[in-house]
Amino acid sequence: MTIRLDQTARQILQALENDYAGMPECDDGQGAHWARLVERAARSHALYDSTFFRYLSRRIAGLADHNVCLLTGPNCSYTPQTCGFDVRRCGDELLVTRVREDGRLRVGDAVVAIGGLAPDDCLARMAGNPTGSEDPERQRWEAVLADASHVDVRHADGSTARLRMRLYPIDARTADPCAGRTLGDGTFVLTVTELDDDAAAEVLRAHADEVARAPRLVMDLRSCAGGAEANAYPLLAYAFDEATNLRDVQAPEQVLTNYSPANCRRRLAQVAQLRALADARPDAVDDATRAWMDDSERVVRENLDRGYVQETVTPDDLPIPAAPAGQRLVLLTDVTTADAAEWFVRTVSASARTLTVGRATCGGLDYSNPLAMAFEDRFILVYPMTKTKACADGHGMRGVGLAPDVRVPLTPAECARDVVLERALQA
Repeated sequence: MTIRLDQTARQILQALENDYAGMPECDDGQGAHWARLVERAARSHALYDSTFFRYLSRRIAGLADHNVCLLTGPNCSYTPQTCGFDVRRCGDELLVTRVREDGRLRVGDAVVAIGGLAPDDCLARMAGNPTGSEDPERQRWEAVLADASHVDVRHADGSTARLRMRLYPIDARTADPCAGRTLGDGTFVLTVTELDDDAAAEVLRAHADEVARAPRLVMDLRSCAGGAEANAYPLLAYAFDEATNLRDVQAPEQVLTNYSPANCRRRLAQVAQLRALADARPDAVDDATRAWMDDSERVVRENLDRGYVQETVTPDDLPIPAAPAGQRLVLLTDVTTADAAEWFVRTVSASARTLTVGRATCGGLDYSNPLAMAFEDRFILVYPMTKTKACADGHGMRGVGLAPDVRVPLTPAECARDVVLERALQA
């Protein structure tokens, strides 16, 4: 049975209002606006997969919570697209910081107008804020650029051009691998691009002798926006002067979990799917996942339809060895440092041997415990059902992140050289 997009949109908007843990603190007040646009498009027979994805993605962007996302499935006729370059806000312009597919631009170029309007004027004409932040340093402009017909660019050599936008499929992109290198002064730089597996730890193991001799270990977490906390555990071995335990460096955290009727149904269905997989392929599900299934089902049934319930999250009982004697740990961070990488920064920031350099992190640790709503392999909504009590009390880190010890503001000079790393080597 084919889904009706207008009904699906209503289900998603309702889930964001009633089941998503970020309400009410993340609400930008634009939900009704996007609901009206969806209804209008449906009545005009103009609600296609592309317009559906655009409207709902814009609604989600206004929440300014990277833990919420709308994904397309194999049965969707639309492939999400983006411009072929990355930008960062710098003053009144958008600096091109990385060129991916669009070879007409170079790093160091600047987008000075979007559709003939300065960036701020362009935003002023839009509902909500599709960049996800009022803080220029934290704004993400790629979706705005992808919607534009053309942009005005000032090239690094001073010449100017008006470029018609070209779009490229997002799913064709792959993450850069984790990597390590030794600098001339003996500093070892570990570039962590993801924590989805043990790739970062494997780089350290492969360069064990170099790492052990290094007077300074730099972990570049600026491009690490995902992954599991457990994959950051091996990195903790370089953060503390004396052997310790994760429970001694990270206090238990009070959280609020939304056991709404819909969330309970979805979590129990998720557990049921995993149990079916475990029955069909016992080798595909490890003991930790089996334990999680048992615990999740028990907790959901105990709190069935109770709404928000306060709970305590206790860190794992994880022994952490002492770091190499005399070695300094320096973390490079940015607004794109998120999820497991941000958790790692928070966990080790109290260590006397650790210094953070760069810009504040993403600020996404307020929300956790994701659920997924799937619509016939066409669209998938992912949202968290748990928030920290600190966030609920108005003391969260959303839109703020973890401030570095040494802040390095973004300037055009960063397009020519790694200013943040240079500053870290001076510390």
